[in-house]
Amino acid sequence: MARKCRVINSLLPLIAIGLHFYSIWKVASVDEWLYNGGPYELIVLHFLLGVACYMGCKWELSFRLGMRPWVAVAYLAPVVAATAVFLIYPIGQGSLFDGMPLGISGTFNFIIVF
Repeated sequence: MARKCRVINSLLPLIAIGLHFYSIWKVASVDEWLYNGGPYELIVLHFLLGVACYMGCKWELSFRLGMRPWVAVAYLAPVVAATAVFLIYPIGQGSLFDGMPLGISGTFNFIIVF
């Protein structure tokens, strides 16, 4: 049996069983979590949470200063685009493998292929 490259499988899960909240405390082993796309989901969800919190910060700042919240509204378009590419598209395809890879060459490959 050939050895699998765990780094590649953790960043680009090749056979993700399905897409759901794949927490590390519910799996049988860490190897299973790494192989089925746990790190990709962890990175993407933290990224989206950080982006949403940043947008909330802009909204609160405009509210406190008595300004109209156009900065937060304008920031909403990239938030929706990032959510669609990193989270919604892989859910629709049924696996994390179809999501946009986290890297420069993978990003260009995603743009060219899809």
